Amino acid sequence: MRLLKFAAIDISTMHAFHHLINVHDVIDFRACATSVMREADNGREIVEQVREKTGIKYMNPIPYKKIRKIYEMILPCSIHERIKVLGLNPDRADVIIPAVHIFMKGMQWSDA
Repeated sequence: MRLLKFAAIDISTMHAFHHLINVHDVIDFRACATSVMREADNGREIVEQVREKTGIKYMNPIPYKKIRKIYEMILPCSIHERIKVLGLNPDRADVIIPAVHIFMKGMQWSDA
């Protein structure tokens, strides 16, 4: 049986994250967990506790390989193509490449 420990510091970190989101007027966000959360016997219970205590929604993460495939598809596109062809919001089309690159580095670092 593989159980995760639900620590107060984790909730404090998520509260801080939630406050940053509110300060910057972010419209929508979700929290994702690594495979450790999915594989733990009490993963769902912890997700529910986090949602109850912070209001942060959880979604199953997209696997690294799929993100890499999307990144490679978007990379050669100009900003104009990202908006017109791929339908990205104009305010996000210019930052999607560096944002995905940073996200992938984080996934590699966390071994997700």
